[in-house]
Amino acid sequence: MTTTHADPEEVAACAKEPSVEIDKLDHDEKEEEKIADIEEDEEEEEEEEEEEEEEDDDDDEDFVLSNAKKRKAPKSKAKSPAKKAVKKHTPAKTKKPAAKPKAIRAPKKTPGGNPKDNIINGLLELANFNIVDASRVHTALLAGYKNPRSDGFAKALKALESEGKIALTKNSVRVTDKGKQSVPPVPPTKDNIEALERLKKIMKMVCGKKGPKSDLICDFLGDGQAHSLKSVAMACGYTNVRSEGLTSVLTTLTDLKLLDKDAGSFMLADIAFPHGRSGGTVTSESE
Repeated sequence: MTTTHADPEEVAACAKEPSVEIDKLDHDEKEEEKIADIEEDEEEEEEEEEEEEEEDDDDDEDFVLSNAKKRKAPKSKAKSPAKKAVKKHTPAKTKKPAAKPKAIRAPKKTPGGNPKDNIINGLLELANFNIVDASRVHTALLAGYKNPRSDGFAKALKALESEGKIALTKNSVRVTDKGKQSVPPVPPTKDNIEALERLKKIMKMVCGKKGPKSDLICDFLGDGQAHSLKSVAMACGYTNVRSEGLTSVLTTLTDLKLLDKDAGSFMLADIAFPHGRSGGTVTSESE
């Protein structure tokens, strides 16, 4: 019987084959373990990231809540330096000017002196021209009253009547002897020149602003002559014979019975010349 010897290399190779397979298995297991470890690490990392995100969200919520509390918190009384600085540099408020005191209206002007004496004196001035019964309007104007219907004038007339110093009718006023004695006497005029000056004064008081040229008209008619309306107007500077100023003066002279009219001509009446007329009778002038 023959004995065969195995090839040593084959034996070695056969011996090695099982170890190779084992090594492969070990390698595969290690690879799987590594993969598992990597997956576990990734899962852990993901979990950690999620936890960090949750923590960040919590921090954000806490930050928002803290800010809200700060806004709601009451302001401290202490002023910040910035505000103080602003306050120092703000211009001081200008004081409003004091309100002007309301203007006190002056009382209505009343005739100077004793109103009752003024009435008596005015009536005595008219008496110098033989005007005994004066109208209430003329009496008031000569006494210095601007309004003949004023309460002051009415009260003065009533008082004088109760004292027996004047006699009143519906349209006229007459001074009594008792009234004449109650005031200093009015001296009579010395001549027609003085009489004309007193007449101009009377006309000025009675006509007022409505007859600014009453002096000129009286001077022109003071010659005692008759004049047409046109000549009176032209001599006194009126371009219109119907001018209010001219008409007012002539009407007042007529009401006082100091003007005579005839055939469109005008001249002062005889009573305007207490010392005798210097002119002639009324004559017509061509217009």
